[in-house]
Amino acid sequence: MQNDHFVPDAMHVAVPRAAGVDVHKMQLTAAVRVYGLDGGDAQASIRIFGTDPPALKEFTGWLNSHGVTSAVMEGTGVYWIAPFRALEDAGISPQLVHAQHVRQIKGRKTDIQDAVWLARVCQFGLARPSYVPPREFSELRQQCRCRRKVVADRARIRNRLKKTLDHDGLRLGGLLSDLLGLNGRRILDGLVQRHSVERILKKLTWHMRDKLEPIARTFEAELSILTPVWPSSTSNETKAEQSQYFIDSHVALRKSAGSRFAVQEGEAGRLREANGGLGGTLGGGRCLLRSSAPPPRQSVRQGRWD
Repeated sequence: MQNDHFVPDAMHVAVPRAAGVDVHKMQLTAAVRVYGLDGGDAQASIRIFGTDPPALKEFTGWLNSHGVTSAVMEGTGVYWIAPFRALEDAGISPQLVHAQHVRQIKGRKTDIQDAVWLARVCQFGLARPSYVPPREFSELRQQCRCRRKVVADRARIRNRLKKTLDHDGLRLGGLLSDLLGLNGRRILDGLVQRHSVERILKKLTWHMRDKLEPIARTFEAELSILTPVWPSSTSNETKAEQSQYFIDSHVALRKSAGSRFAVQEGEAGRLREANGGLGGTLGGGRCLLRSSAPPPRQSVRQGRWD
């Protein structure tokens, strides 16, 4: 009978003083696990903190008081970002892990058990941390994503207004290059205020002279938003106010989107200038960041950092 040969197979401690953090929207459940305290077995201490800035300072202070050098947390929505940055500022090495990679055995599951388990994962070096870009990269990426959303908001508001007009046969979108430009807004204001066709046309700029006749024919349509089925007791002032509110709300939304767009452009440019090693482009709502020495796990997919 062949004799089996056994080799040492011990669980080595990678971080003697480790922490696990279970992140929620309004609460952090933190567990500190210290190995071999007083020559005995590993011991764990659990505390619950809030997520506001003073609570985060208390959280990092508590970890530093126990000499924690590394902490593991799961990537929960966007709630992990503030605790992650707080740990970085406190000199503690944070590790962000995918929830599927640190799943426990099925059974009873609580926030405290999750925090203790994450502390074990951190202590024995079992975590496979996700790549988190440096803070300046993250800020620029956030600006680029916000810009892309603002551009989409502007287009959505414009299309909603066009659809309302086209619904009742007022096809101004086919006669004006920009429905929310100078002439487009003058026409919309005239419709809401129920001005005569002649008065509206007189307010248009001179280069619209070749389109005055088609525009005048378009005005024969009645907008349901301006002429709804009102109760008999509704005053004309109320009707005008409601119609004015509809147009003004769309125009104001687009102005707001345009202002936010300009702010995002300026902020992204400031971040690029402040970080000389970063190159970037905002064309098409994308931000492709490049550096001379990219991290080993860096990847760019669909114009975003992963």
